[in-house]
Amino acid sequence: MPKRFLLLCVLTFLGTSAAQAEKLTLPLNKLVPEKMIELKCTSSTRIAYLPLPDRWQIKSARLNIHYINSTSLIKEMSQLAVIINDSKVAQTKLSPEFPENTLVVDIPPAILKADYNEIALQVAQHFKTGAGCELPCSPDLWTYINTNLSSIEIDYDHKPVPLDMHLAAQYSFDARIITENVVNLVLENTAQDTVTVAGIVASGIARKFIYRPVSFTVSEAVVPGRDNVLIGKKEFVEQLMGGYQTDIPVTEPMVKVVPLPHSEGGKVIHDPGHALYIVTGLTADHLKMAAETMAVMNFPFPGSDEVRVREFRLPDVTMYSGKNIITTEKQHRFRALDFKTHTFRGMQPAPAEIVFRLPPDFMIKQNEYAKINLNFAYGAGMRLDSALNILVNDTHVRAINLSNSAGDSISGYKVELPTYLFKPGMNTLKFVSILTPVAKECDIIQPESFFLTVFDNSSFYIPSMPHLIEMPKVELFMLNGFPLTRWPDGYESFILLASKDNNTIEAALNVMGVITQKNGYPLFGVELGYTVPANWRGEILAMGDVSSIPANLMAPAPLKLAAVSEISYPVNKAQGWEGGGTSYATVKETGRMADNSGLIMEYESPLKKARTVVTMTANTTAGLLGLSKALQDAGVQGQLKGNLSIIALTPPDYRVDSIGTGDLYLTGKKGEVTALEYFVYNNPYLYYVIGAVMFIIVAIVVMGTARRFRLARTAEKGIVERRPVMRQFRDMLREMFLRKPGR
Repeated sequence: MPKRFLLLCVLTFLGTSAAQAEKLTLPLNKLVPEKMIELKCTSSTRIAYLPLPDRWQIKSARLNIHYINSTSLIKEMSQLAVIINDSKVAQTKLSPEFPENTLVVDIPPAILKADYNEIALQVAQHFKTGAGCELPCSPDLWTYINTNLSSIEIDYDHKPVPLDMHLAAQYSFDARIITENVVNLVLENTAQDTVTVAGIVASGIARKFIYRPVSFTVSEAVVPGRDNVLIGKKEFVEQLMGGYQTDIPVTEPMVKVVPLPHSEGGKVIHDPGHALYIVTGLTADHLKMAAETMAVMNFPFPGSDEVRVREFRLPDVTMYSGKNIITTEKQHRFRALDFKTHTFRGMQPAPAEIVFRLPPDFMIKQNEYAKINLNFAYGAGMRLDSALNILVNDTHVRAINLSNSAGDSISGYKVELPTYLFKPGMNTLKFVSILTPVAKECDIIQPESFFLTVFDNSSFYIPSMPHLIEMPKVELFMLNGFPLTRWPDGYESFILLASKDNNTIEAALNVMGVITQKNGYPLFGVELGYTVPANWRGEILAMGDVSSIPANLMAPAPLKLAAVSEISYPVNKAQGWEGGGTSYATVKETGRMADNSGLIMEYESPLKKARTVVTMTANTTAGLLGLSKALQDAGVQGQLKGNLSIIALTPPDYRVDSIGTGDLYLTGKKGEVTALEYFVYNNPYLYYVIGAVMFIIVAIVVMGTARRFRLARTAEKGIVERRPVMRQFRDMLREMFLRKPGR
């Protein structure tokens, strides 16, 4: 009996372990960008958003908040509260005797939802009682929350993936999945057509994840424990799925979802918590059509577990039309820029902003102005120094005085912003309100009466500018894939896989995912292959280990890696009003890259002027794969610049060394630069010469006209004058502009 009981306990323990939920511990700094959340004044609230996907069944959740408060606070009147989705779940006194503490909050799973859950951290703080009065925002009123030491713990199970193709793709590829996202692609072969189709699928999947990093692996068989995509024609798909005792007849282009099958102990097991997506057809064209269909499916139409594709048509694509890129010479309503009518309320309201992008090769003009037509209203009882501040890229530009103490509603308030404050790529237009009450220290203050509303029917206009930029700039590649994404679908771009192995293919798919998320458009137009076409006239992304990059592509590189490497080191950068160039010393040296290093270079293509080659390489293809994963790190992306960057592949703390070295070149719209543009850009003094010549021409014309006018006047009077030309010019002007009435 005891043995039987012991065996029963063991079996029960094993069964419990097998069914145990997965656990995630997430530092709060993954949800809030600051290291410290600062809560000031008598009342303050800070909100963080916790994303939870549809596919998780939450078992339990716990919030650990590490905080430190002012020792001047009164414990009986000061508290920290936690509010989740409008439900107050916990509160604690802020003690001056024990100012540093940790609040542990068990979150009821019932109040969490498959969405972005609002976690509000709210304080009420006081430091003076009795007959005295306290300043609402005294320096003594503060509490700091350390986001590095604070965390959220979640236990969850995977729900079964719905066998509806339209729903399943959203279920599996969801930006709310905050764990590491890895998708395996099962390929029929690694031929050029197949890897190009795999690139389309990977690009579409990355786009569905929006901003959440996703990595790709490649295999010949299904990998358990993760979502898989099977890419291949009829024979391959039917044979592979037959091995898993699943009949998949293929008669036309098709995308299908099934529970993930895999073999375990000689048995076929179907994992309902993960999915196998099948992209197939009878021909290579069918395969591409099915891949493009899967890449764009983003709306949950009711359907079945498969989609049979009859036809696929892409919309017209224009240059420079990626995610958040604003159109010039057009009035944009704020609502079209994802700015909803916003009300600033209270004495310390959070700012509101508009984020948009300008094309990376925009040549920003210095003497132009962007314009805002602002519609807003504000409440009564505010002091005359209350204002709405406007910031461009965190630079204060304008302050609108809220001078009417009775409140006001204003339409069409015009604001001009100098365009030199903007930059190619991401820009921020921020509105910050300062609402100060007309009240003395002990007056009763009604914070709800202080409001400022900016309406979303306000508009923003930015003038047109030419597309011309000096290259190379790796930072623009990391901005949105430029210049490969001059056309948002990657048209006229070629990805060279210099090594024909899985590591190189996976690295290319990872980089395509990063570019797609930056640019917001699937890379339907990018070609992948193992040899650059001889007549290629577009952009090139070359990926491979050091020994495999073709010599003709490496010839113009700023760092030529070989047994004897060649590099140009900057020696002196000229200073002055006109800027000046940089002097370089060319050095040939022996040595090799470290095995844990990756290299990114950008330079002018040897195949076509004004076109670009971006080279990504490492000593081994495994290092190249590590480099592609490093590029998913926001910290790495922000440090890449110039035309040569070396990345120490030591996750999670990468080290980046960047340098600008070697030759510069120009690129413009369509990747071309005319001879006149090139000459004028590289000869800035030409502007002064042209100005001087134009002035001389105008002066000669005016003086000639003056002389003829004077001679005509004197001829009428029968007078022949011999006077200096300048005196004649002066007299002519007097005759023309200083004549007395009646003459």
